[in-house]
Amino acid sequence: MIRNDIPRPAVLGFARVVDKVFTKVQARLNPRLKKHGYHLLIVNPSGSMSPTLVGGEIVLCESPAGQVDVGDVIGFIHPTLKVQTAHRVTRKDGERIQTQGDSCPEQDEEIDTNAILGRIVAIFRPPLLGCMLRIADHEKTLENFQKFQKIRGQAQ
Repeated sequence: MIRNDIPRPAVLGFARVVDKVFTKVQARLNPRLKKHGYHLLIVNPSGSMSPTLVGGEIVLCESPAGQVDVGDVIGFIHPTLKVQTAHRVTRKDGERIQTQGDSCPEQDEEIDTNAILGRIVAIFRPPLLGCMLRIADHEKTLENFQKFQKIRGQAQ
């Protein structure tokens, strides 16, 4: 049974806690996993890889990056946003790789193979994690938009 009477601040608070807990889990596990050639990545709920990844999944990336082929879904550090991202490889040219989200109309900017965390080899979908991360991400987006509006208002 789903309850609709839970106050919104409680839901948002819980979502933030879940987000922080999984960020800490990721930070603690990755050094250990790296010794065995793996990297843990929590997929951002942006929808760019829908329907393959909808957001909130925990994925395991296998290193090294040299074994990445066109068509593979990889985890990498986005060159502009500096966040961990999961997208599909569309072109590989020596040390440069082109990626694109499955539901994105345009390709991403090229990335260097050094930015690649690895090829995604396993996907784990914990119940409600995606929902909690989407709530936390929505709240962060709303806060950033409000900050932007304040800055824009002061500049005028």
